[in-house]
Parts: sequence; structure tokens; C-alpha cells
Amino acid sequence: RSPPTPIPPSANPPSGNAPASKLLTYGTAAASLLTHYSRAHHRVALTPRGLFARGELLSRWLTSQFAFTSPGEACIGLYLLYSLRDVERVRGTRRHATRLLIAAVVSLVIQTCLCADVPPVRWLGLGSSVIRNFYSAGFAPGPHSLVAALLVPGFLTTSPTQYAFTMAGVRFGDKVFTLLAGLGLFWSHGARSLVPAVAGAIGSFVAERAVTGRGWTLPEWACAIARATFGRVLGAGGGGGPFGRG
Repeated sequence: RSPPTPIPPSANPPSGNAPASKLLTYGTAAASLLTHYSRAHHRVALTPRGLFARGELLSRWLTSQFAFTSPGEACIGLYLLYSLRDVERVRGTRRHATRLLIAAVVSLVIQTCLCADVPPVRWLGLGSSVIRNFYSAGFAPGPHSLVAALLVPGFLTTSPTQYAFTMAGVRFGDKVFTLLAGLGLFWSHGARSLVPAVAGAIGSFVAERAVTGRGWTLPEWACAIARATFGRVLGAGGGGGPFGRG
């Protein structure tokens, strides 16, 4: 009888305790409480004046990503950060932390460019309006970009749908509640919080490409709609076209 063959450990083992997600959640809670009790709400947002006129670039980069400034926003944000720890359990701590770091850097670069009114932003016609609207208030502080990076595409692709229900003839999955909470958080300060969330989603796609070497594939329902509309116009067939199943 031959001895059993040992199974090599996985290069990306699942992280049951999700240490990176817990550290992010507890760090955000601590930073939010510290900002509230020190009455430093005006010193944690990304503003053109704070970044460049006052020379607080590094401090604003750090504080703007972790400190919520309103109790309701903090409750929703902390709930999402903690509930989305399952994404780390599927990905593994190392790859999950790498994705978040890349997404955070890309998001910060985008927001800083918008505040700086650099030539590419001016060429797109965004710089002057952004500077005029956000010069005093700036972008809303808090991990809006990190929550968006967790939701898209991480939560959508790694968390299975547990149950579905029908409302007004439309079928929904249980993921819709988490997505609605995320949309509420992203719109809590209007464009001031929506822009960082969009920047975080862009950073998440960049991180997905950098870590895995491939982009995010569309869900099957989106592929089916594309095949039924644009696919017929473009002459795309079944599985071999751009909208075929991978």
C-alpha cells in the first residue's frame, strides 16, 4: 500500500479571519472617531487649497481615505466594509490587499489631478468646473473609493447569490441590498462623494488587470443583451464573438 501523496499548500489560501478587511474597518472607525472628537472635519478632505496652497499633500492623502465626517455615513460605510470581508476570504489576504492598494493609489491620483486642474483634465473640460465647485469643500472624506473597489468587481464576481425574490414583476438577488447601501453611501455628499467612488471603481479595474492579467468579464445576462442587440448588428455569432461566453 503506497503512502498518500501530500497535497501542496495553495499559493492563495482563503483567509477565514479576513485580517486586512478587519484592519480597514477598525482603522476607519478609529479615524472617524478621532476626527469627530478633535473637530478636524475641515482638515481631512481633499481640497485644492489644502493639497497645494497649504502643503498638506501627504497628510490629506492619508486622512481623506479613512475618516468619515457624519454619523449616518459612518454607520453605512463601516457596515459595508465589514460585510464585504467575504471578498478577502475568497481572494486571499495578499492578493486582496494588493488590489486595494493599487485601487487606492489610482483613485488618489485621479482625485489629485482633478484638484490640480492639470492639462489632461482641462482638455476634457472638467478642470475649471471641478475647481470652482470643490475649491472650498473639496471631495468628501472617507473610504468611498475603497468601498467602490470592493463592490466592483470584487463583490459582484466573488459573492454568490444566496436567494432571489420578485418585486413588481422584476427578479432581484440578495446582492441588491448591499448595492443599494453602496449607492446611498456614494450619493451621501452628492458629487463630492460620487467622484471618489467612480475613481475607486476605475482603480479597481486597473488593479484587476495588474494582478490577474485580465479584465473583468461581463455577467452572462449583459452578454446576452449585447448579443441580441449589438451582436446582430455587428454580425457576431455565438461563442466566438466579442460577446460570447468565455
